Amino acid sequence: MSEKRLPEKAYTAIEANLKETRAIEIASQEDYDEALLQEKMNKLLQAKIMKWFEKKVAAAHQLHKQLCNDRAAELKPLIEEETLLKQKRVKWYLAEEERKVVAQRQADKEALEKANKERDKQLEDLKAGGEEELAESLAETEVVAEPVDLKTLHNRAVGSGASFVTKYYAEIEDLTRLSRSYMIPNMDLLNKLAQDQKGENPPSGVVFKKKTGARTRA
Repeated sequence: MSEKRLPEKAYTAIEANLKETRAIEIASQEDYDEALLQEKMNKLLQAKIMKWFEKKVAAAHQLHKQLCNDRAAELKPLIEEETLLKQKRVKWYLAEEERKVVAQRQADKEALEKANKERDKQLEDLKAGGEEELAESLAETEVVAEPVDLKTLHNRAVGSGASFVTKYYAEIEDLTRLSRSYMIPNMDLLNKLAQDQKGENPPSGVVFKKKTGARTRA
């Protein structure tokens, strides 16, 4: 049996009113008027119950509000800590990515410088051997250094020699159709994508192109 929340006399009045309502059979104007009077009594009892619970409901609302405020106050330092941790992680990540980009550019620059030196040496050897026509043809080709992968640098084979390489790169064809992931156009990313996909399947708004030149292994 559930705990009673109203005064005992209230339950007595409710039960009596309900008993009278069940007994009503409307067959005349007098019966109709009696039912109307009974309905008014019902409304009066409902109003009394609403009044009885009014302060209790207000107190419960106030308690709920206070509990929510207390919860927010207790959570505040932890939420601030979480935000600080995220800021520190993001700061380190961005700095690390920038460091990788700088290191990669430096490695590519050094590889290109080495490739140019080796091409110059090959030109000298060809000229010394009387291969003027071949030397002239080699001099007109663009030197493209083999891309340096810093992650696997220690596994690269050591060697040198002239060969030809096709390098793909990206150009913005229609900026309005460019995916948001490439805004503002990240040419390093787009050029890498062009190379990885061998000039195929460019993103919307981009066209992949290619150029071929002499390559000497760095």
